[in-house]
Amino acid sequence: MDIWFMLLISISIAALLKPLINLLIPTNKLPPGPRRIPIISDLLWLRRTPADSEPILRSLHANLGPIITLRIWSRTSIFVADRYLAHKALVQNGAVFADRPPCLTTRKILTCNQGNINSASYGPNWRLFRRNLTSEILNPSRVRAYSHARKWVLQILIDRLVSDSKSVIEDVMLDKYLIPKNGTVNFMLAEMGWDPKVWEDPMGFKPERFIGSDGEVVFDITGSKEIKMMPFGVVASSMDEGGEDQA
Repeated sequence: MDIWFMLLISISIAALLKPLINLLIPTNKLPPGPRRIPIISDLLWLRRTPADSEPILRSLHANLGPIITLRIWSRTSIFVADRYLAHKALVQNGAVFADRPPCLTTRKILTCNQGNINSASYGPNWRLFRRNLTSEILNPSRVRAYSHARKWVLQILIDRLVSDSKSVIEDVMLDKYLIPKNGTVNFMLAEMGWDPKVWEDPMGFKPERFIGSDGEVVFDITGSKEIKMMPFGVVASSMDEGGEDQA
């Protein structure tokens, strides 16, 4: 038992010493990056949102240079902000930088184990996907062959938008007042829900007001007959040309 305990302690110490040694005595020439405290730095990154990353990266580039390193958990990420370095990586060393990192398990399922052009590793499979894409789908002859279908669909969309814009917008009378077609109508939901003409003691918490004597819900929350409150919107209806009510 003591031997297993000492072995476990030794492995734990080694696991903690390795990142500390790499932090204090770098063994490689990675681009500069912010000083990282194992686990603590990773947890701090979890609190960041995608919107926070851009100003952080901009600040790091300003302080550390055009290429920086961020190490989050077990992944090392390099960020390049210099056009010369981008050309050198993507053009002069394109075969090296064209590969993609392994996908997470969920993404492997969605991409059929990285079996499409957006996720496949650089190599024979990716070149086959690219050749099929350029020679079949994006080939000029294929594009021209479907030009009539694209124009037809586009015309349908344009006609629908024009029809809708002329008809869902117009001046209308609400009670005895004119509502202009370019006006904005706002509904004061809280005021309707607190109307003392409808609700007895409207500010009181009385769930039983919605229940009848037989225990059934007697309140129509859809608003199709009348509106006393709108917790989930209402059902809109209109009269078509045949006189039938359309919900």
